[in-house]
Amino acid sequence: MGIYDQPAMIDFILKETNETNTMSNKIAAYVGHSEGTTQFFIGASLMPDYFREKVNLFVALAPIVRLDHSTNGLMVTASKAYKVIEPLVKMTHMYDLFYIGEKASFFGSEFCKVLPEICIKLNTGVWEYNDQIDNKDRWADKVAHSPAGAGWRCIAHYA
Repeated sequence: MGIYDQPAMIDFILKETNETNTMSNKIAAYVGHSEGTTQFFIGASLMPDYFREKVNLFVALAPIVRLDHSTNGLMVTASKAYKVIEPLVKMTHMYDLFYIGEKASFFGSEFCKVLPEICIKLNTGVWEYNDQIDNKDRWADKVAHSPAGAGWRCIAHYA
């Protein structure tokens, strides 16, 4: 994503906005959040000249490069299991993982709105819930859109 997708998006933005004569053909700022910062870090480290020429400013919100410090149960388990799962992923060509789609939407919008405490307990170890910073009334919305899918290479990178 850092060496193919990010440059493709940057070039698309420059082409669509006709920004060929301003700021030496650079986008003013790239604002990344979480995995979006990972992608930029990877791209900028492997293709420094391209990113220096095309991006004026990089803003990293919730930057992440590695997860070896994570206490999230799902992430820790995935990091230990990914090498075992990798041959299955390649054999089945199922590179898009954790996509639930409408099932997640129903689960979040219906079940979790009625019984948020049970929903939170069922997701313990997948998402970390904290009464001091998380809004229980919004938990159903979170579950309705998560997980939204993950590419195999992203999981392997973080593992």
